[in-house]
Amino acid sequence: MSTIFISDLHLHPARPRLVKLFEKFLNSLPKNAQALYILGDFFEAWVGADDPDYSAIAELLKNTAKKIPLYFMPGNRDFLINEAYMNSLGINFLPDPTLITLYGRKILLAHGDGLCTQDKSYQRYRRIVRIPILQKIFLALPLSFRKKVARKLRQDSQTQFQQNPKKRYQEIDKNTAIKLITQYQADLIIHGHIHKAGIDWLNPGQNQIERVVLGDWHDDLGSVLVINEDELNLIPFIKDSLMNDPAI
Repeated sequence: MSTIFISDLHLHPARPRLVKLFEKFLNSLPKNAQALYILGDFFEAWVGADDPDYSAIAELLKNTAKKIPLYFMPGNRDFLINEAYMNSLGINFLPDPTLITLYGRKILLAHGDGLCTQDKSYQRYRRIVRIPILQKIFLALPLSFRKKVARKLRQDSQTQFQQNPKKRYQEIDKNTAIKLITQYQADLIIHGHIHKAGIDWLNPGQNQIERVVLGDWHDDLGSVLVINEDELNLIPFIKDSLMNDPAI
């Protein structure tokens, strides 16, 4: 019995090798897997369910949800996805953050961008774009305009990263994370967003809090977290991986 976690795939039909890698990943899920959790930035830039660019990828999720429980938490690239749309695909929608109990452990799930509180300008932007009425207005605009806005935001983001490379791989604010984890009384947090896969401790020493950072995906390499009753492992997934190994 195992539970799988992924995030930051940034899927888009313009990256067919990456989409194919994800499809192979779905086809190789362990037969004893209890659930698959996707913790944000699954899509490169979601601007509405009427965007045909992502219909084939959404169909992959829909077909997978018929075989295994699927949970989806939006990230900063796909925050416009709502619960109604996920439910139409047979997928369970998760707000950010969400507390779950798994194999006797209380685990806090988050995408991670909400924990980057040192970036004041981004947090202001994040609060504004998540206002429901503003989202409703934006989604009512013509699709061509929405896609143009998304392209502009991605271009601006790339420009920022080029001017300040360190910002691409910024860390979360650990004090913010510890405060949130304490509030939820969890002993483990799983998040993505910062593209630095790893397992560590947020506060080494007394009352340690374990953290797993999910890595981002590339055309030939994915980052997968597998948790069972005994352990948790970050596993690289390549196109020839056999995720359905009974030992996993």
